[in-house]
Amino acid sequence: MTVFDLRHGLADDATDFLATVERVLGDICTPERTARWDREAEFPWEVYEQMVALGWLALPFGEEVGGTGAPLLWNLLLNEQLYRFGVAILDCVLPGTAVVSANGPDRARPFVEALIAGKARCCLAMSEPDAGSDVGSLRTQARATDGGFVVNGSKTYTSGAHVATHMLLFARTGDLSGPRVKELSCLLVPMDLPGIEVNPLDQLGHRAYHANEVALQDVEVPADALLGAPGDGWGIVKSLLNKERIMYAAGCIGTAIGALEEAGRYGMEREQSGRPVLGFQALQHMFSGAVAQTEAARALVLRSGEMADAGIQAAKYGAMAKLVASENAVAATRVAMQVCGGFGYMMEAEAQRFYRDAKLEEIAGGTSQMQLNLIGRMLGLPAT
Repeated sequence: MTVFDLRHGLADDATDFLATVERVLGDICTPERTARWDREAEFPWEVYEQMVALGWLALPFGEEVGGTGAPLLWNLLLNEQLYRFGVAILDCVLPGTAVVSANGPDRARPFVEALIAGKARCCLAMSEPDAGSDVGSLRTQARATDGGFVVNGSKTYTSGAHVATHMLLFARTGDLSGPRVKELSCLLVPMDLPGIEVNPLDQLGHRAYHANEVALQDVEVPADALLGAPGDGWGIVKSLLNKERIMYAAGCIGTAIGALEEAGRYGMEREQSGRPVLGFQALQHMFSGAVAQTEAARALVLRSGEMADAGIQAAKYGAMAKLVASENAVAATRVAMQVCGGFGYMMEAEAQRFYRDAKLEEIAGGTSQMQLNLIGRMLGLPAT
């Protein structure tokens, strides 16, 4: 049974690209491997190395820095499929887009080329123990010195820090009692500097690219690590999150697709009272509704990508896409669990992994409540 026709409506080149991604990931991401990566919280190096070899890590970047200059659509399709196969690892290069925006192509090119070649990986170090959605409350401080900065503080929920060679670090470069966002700066910090300690966090889902705590004690960072100028951090955050929301939304679609495909297979194989369980109206209605809602959410995500490529209200449509796609992922995976019944609750089933992954997707990249706040502002509603 074919649950989704993911290629319908795509141009021929995008269709060919999607078919290649599906084939490659399908070959590498066997149920056994995916289960191991999840169980052991193990980075899927096999997938990463193949992405390097095929040039997929160049997709988020323009030709001026050695990238492909591909439209955002291709990035969305790739991230959708990575989540569909349980290997959400494109985030290990996406922070590099902020380096290009802040420093310009000439300065950024060496780092981007290292990302594309698999010689560098970058994590996003923003959240702290006492500051998440409220970026203005960050307390990590980068004190200016004659040779650069000395950084002290701690970060948490830093996905991929355990495999990163660099982190995109947001810190205060002014007095901690100063203006909340005007003192915020961004630095590209090598992870091997003395004073940096990474400790893994044991999380519920998306375990193959898990979160970490990062402690920074008297870390001496060179002056050229600063992106842009001191105080540019808030602008960098906003620009980065606009793209991240849409990319994350595409991943949420992949989670929903993967879960519903698994439920469709099981629901047609599992029989009760002489017929497949999806032959019972109650489950069939749940399943059909979840497929329809996922198709609608995917259409919004792809439309948001078109709007972002055209430079039209990227913040508003990105927030809408992230909100709808993440909440749909939770709803769709819940339906998948119900269709799979007792088997879906077993750790050997893929349905339970998708179910665990989906919950994070309502939280990471900006909670649903933060997306609603942003949408309200974009609509011109009174501040809450």
